[in-house]
Amino acid sequence: MGDEGKGRVADWLARESDVMARYGGGDNAGHTVQVGEKNFKLHLVPSGVVHPNLICIMGTGMVINPLRLVGELDMLAGEGVDVSPDRIHLSPRAHIITPGHMELDGAEERMLEDESIGTTRRGIGPAYSDKAARIGLLTGEMADPDQFAAKVRLAIGRANQLLKLRYRLDPIHEDVVDQYHAAAVRLKPY
Repeated sequence: MGDEGKGRVADWLARESDVMARYGGGDNAGHTVQVGEKNFKLHLVPSGVVHPNLICIMGTGMVINPLRLVGELDMLAGEGVDVSPDRIHLSPRAHIITPGHMELDGAEERMLEDESIGTTRRGIGPAYSDKAARIGLLTGEMADPDQFAAKVRLAIGRANQLLKLRYRLDPIHEDVVDQYHAAAVRLKPY
């Protein structure tokens, strides 16, 4: 049921609904939905996706790691859930979690030592910081995967400067840009 059963209530309401939207958050929290004997562990896609006639919307207030979203869609498809762009809609104004966000999240936690706040180190806080600063990447930018990859590379460069100067850590390797490019190609129809 989670902390207070909100997932169960959302699932109960979804059975009688046409649309389910997730307005905020990222992949730091998990929602387990059980259908018969199958358990679906979801982190990004609205939990109503298991109901075949429901449209699922991932809203503007979310921060999304494209690699994790692709993995979640693949998991659902492998279990026979329809994850077509006809059913799942991704707001073009949600923000992207980059590799830099994840590394900076971990670096800050390590620097704080005993005073750390216990983040999942998935880059949620740094992605929201970039959103507030108006320098974050938007999901709509995945519509042009080549341009998107170039912007991910720039974001990694900015993060590498902080990792080096503030935290005295090694830089992020840019080979992950190819994975983000592939995810953008895959998610473009959404």
